[in-house]
Amino acid sequence: MRQRTGQEVDDDFRGFMTSRWSRLLRAAYLLTGNHHDAEDLTQAAFARAYAKWERVDNSDNPDAYMWRILVHTNADRLRRTRLRELLTAHIPDRATVDGTGRIETRSILVEALARLPRRQRTVIVLCYFEDMSHAQAAEVLGTKATTVRSQVARALAKLRVDGALTSAQAPTAPASPPLDDETPGPPAAECAKPHDSAVTRSRPEPPSSPRPGRSRPPSTPNPPEASDTSKAVTA
Repeated sequence: MRQRTGQEVDDDFRGFMTSRWSRLLRAAYLLTGNHHDAEDLTQAAFARAYAKWERVDNSDNPDAYMWRILVHTNADRLRRTRLRELLTAHIPDRATVDGTGRIETRSILVEALARLPRRQRTVIVLCYFEDMSHAQAAEVLGTKATTVRSQVARALAKLRVDGALTSAQAPTAPASPPLDDETPGPPAAECAKPHDSAVTRSRPEPPSSPRPGRSRPPSTPNPPEASDTSKAVTA
């Protein structure tokens, strides 16, 4: 077998990295929760792969080898930053809301993933975002498929009761019912009829304008009716 030159090795690695960069960067974003750490994690993983490229390239499954490097690099990153980072339920680096529901939903999902333990978050990303089977994820993580299945079940159970996710998926609340002292009125079509509306019947009619050329005397109240006693005296 002919020994490859350094330029050929670099070209092979460059082609491998270019074709897989976007997919690994997306997975790194889901693992870290922000774009800056995702780019650093992806670059560090490819740097490790380049240092052992002959082993990666000659393996039975270079993609699985690369996924394993990414997962292990992320675990090392968390171990190094555990003492100098404050763990909190509120993520300080939140994506700016741009007004679209898709970006908002993605931000809520990423924050929910960040609240999972590292192992559970990793299996969710591999199985549900990268469409790996439990056996493939187990090969990447160096564990058994039953362990992956158990971690997935625990992670899904936590996501189902996550308050942010359940609030985002809750339907819009219906209109509040009328109060006890309020009676629902008739339909709009019936309200438009004057003879069916109590409000319309009690509304005073506006005075009609006098005809031009004729004066209208002011209206005088009718005199009160004479009492029975007055009628008797007159008689």
